[in-house]
Amino acid sequence: MASLDISNLSYLELVDLQKQVAHAINEKQVSERAALIADFQQKAAANGFTLAELLPQLTSKRPYAKSASTALYANPADKTQTWAGRGRKPTWLVEALAAGRTVEDFKI
Repeated sequence: MASLDISNLSYLELVDLQKQVAHAINEKQVSERAALIADFQQKAAANGFTLAELLPQLTSKRPYAKSASTALYANPADKTQTWAGRGRKPTWLVEALAAGRTVEDFKI
Protein backbone atom coordinates (compact mmCIF):
# COMPACT_ATOMS: atom_id res chain seq x y z
CA MET A 1 0.00 0.00 0.00
CA ALA A 2 1.37 3.40 -0.97
CA SER A 3 1.85 5.95 1.76
CA LEU A 4 0.24 9.35 1.28
CA ASP A 5 2.02 12.40 2.71
CA ILE A 6 -0.78 14.59 4.03
CA SER A 7 1.35 16.87 6.19
CA ASN A 8 1.44 19.60 3.53
CA LEU A 9 -2.30 19.63 2.82
CA SER A 10 -4.40 22.58 3.90
CA TYR A 11 -7.35 22.23 6.24
CA LEU A 12 -9.84 22.38 3.35
CA GLU A 13 -7.86 19.82 1.38
CA LEU A 14 -7.86 17.50 4.42
CA VAL A 15 -11.63 17.90 4.84
CA ASP A 16 -12.12 17.13 1.15
CA LEU A 17 -9.85 14.09 1.45
CA GLN A 18 -11.82 12.93 4.49
CA LYS A 19 -15.07 13.12 2.50
CA GLN A 20 -13.51 11.21 -0.39
CA VAL A 21 -12.25 8.49 1.96
CA ALA A 22 -15.64 8.18 3.68
CA HIS A 23 -17.32 7.86 0.27
CA ALA A 24 -14.79 5.26 -0.89
CA ILE A 25 -15.24 3.25 2.32
CA ASN A 26 -19.02 3.28 1.90
CA GLU A 27 -18.80 2.16 -1.74
CA LYS A 28 -16.35 -0.61 -0.87
CA GLN A 29 -18.55 -1.82 1.99
CA VAL A 30 -21.63 -1.95 -0.25
CA SER A 31 -19.85 -3.82 -3.05
CA GLU A 32 -18.14 -6.30 -0.73
CA ARG A 33 -21.40 -6.96 1.12
CA ALA A 34 -23.19 -7.62 -2.17
CA ALA A 35 -20.43 -10.00 -3.27
CA LEU A 36 -20.58 -11.87 0.03
CA ILE A 37 -24.37 -12.19 -0.10
CA ALA A 38 -24.17 -13.50 -3.67
CA ASP A 39 -21.51 -16.02 -2.60
CA PHE A 40 -23.61 -17.16 0.38
CA GLN A 41 -26.71 -17.48 -1.82
CA GLN A 42 -24.79 -19.55 -4.33
CA LYS A 43 -23.42 -21.86 -1.63
CA ALA A 44 -26.85 -22.25 -0.03
CA ALA A 45 -28.48 -22.99 -3.40
CA ALA A 46 -25.81 -25.57 -4.20
CA ASN A 47 -26.94 -27.42 -1.07
CA GLY A 48 -30.68 -27.00 -1.73
CA PHE A 49 -31.38 -24.11 0.63
CA THR A 50 -32.15 -20.41 0.54
CA LEU A 51 -30.58 -17.87 2.86
CA ALA A 52 -34.00 -17.27 4.43
CA GLU A 53 -34.19 -20.95 5.38
CA LEU A 54 -30.71 -20.94 6.86
CA LEU A 55 -30.92 -17.56 8.57
CA PRO A 56 -34.58 -16.84 9.37
CA GLN A 57 -33.62 -13.98 11.69
CA LEU A 58 -32.51 -12.00 8.63
CA THR A 59 -36.00 -12.02 7.16
CA SER A 60 -37.79 -11.19 10.42
CA LYS A 61 -38.95 -7.60 10.30
CA ARG A 62 -39.58 -7.16 14.01
CA PRO A 63 -37.78 -9.46 16.44
CA TYR A 64 -39.61 -8.11 19.47
CA ALA A 65 -43.25 -7.86 20.41
CA LYS A 66 -45.09 -4.76 19.36
CA SER A 67 -46.17 -2.71 22.34
CA ALA A 68 -49.24 -0.62 22.68
CA SER A 69 -48.44 3.06 22.88
CA THR A 70 -51.25 3.60 25.36
CA ALA A 71 -50.42 6.06 28.09
CA LEU A 72 -50.04 4.41 31.48
CA TYR A 73 -48.96 7.45 33.50
CA ALA A 74 -50.11 11.06 33.49
CA ASN A 75 -48.94 14.32 35.01
CA PRO A 76 -51.64 15.37 37.51
CA ALA A 77 -50.81 19.04 36.89
CA ASP A 78 -51.29 18.67 33.12
CA LYS A 79 -53.23 15.61 31.94
CA THR A 80 -51.98 16.10 28.36
CA GLN A 81 -48.49 15.08 29.53
CA THR A 82 -48.44 11.29 29.53
CA TRP A 83 -45.94 8.46 29.43
CA ALA A 84 -46.43 4.88 28.21
CA GLY A 85 -43.77 3.46 30.53
CA ARG A 86 -41.22 2.86 27.76
CA GLY A 87 -38.15 4.83 26.84
CA ARG A 88 -36.88 7.87 28.70
CA LYS A 89 -38.97 9.16 31.54
CA PRO A 90 -40.41 12.61 30.87
CA THR A 91 -38.98 15.56 32.78
CA TRP A 92 -42.11 16.06 34.87
CA LEU A 93 -41.87 12.45 36.09
CA VAL A 94 -38.13 12.60 36.75
CA GLU A 95 -38.62 15.75 38.85
CA ALA A 96 -41.51 14.16 40.78
CA LEU A 97 -39.47 11.03 41.47
CA ALA A 98 -36.57 13.17 42.70
CA ALA A 99 -39.02 14.88 45.07
CA GLY A 100 -39.85 11.51 46.64
CA ARG A 101 -42.96 10.41 44.75
CA THR A 102 -43.26 6.98 43.10
CA VAL A 103 -44.17 6.05 39.55
CA GLU A 104 -47.33 4.38 40.84
CA ASP A 105 -48.55 7.80 42.05
CA PHE A 106 -49.03 8.77 38.39
CA LYS A 107 -50.73 5.61 37.14
CA ILE A 108 -53.83 6.29 35.07
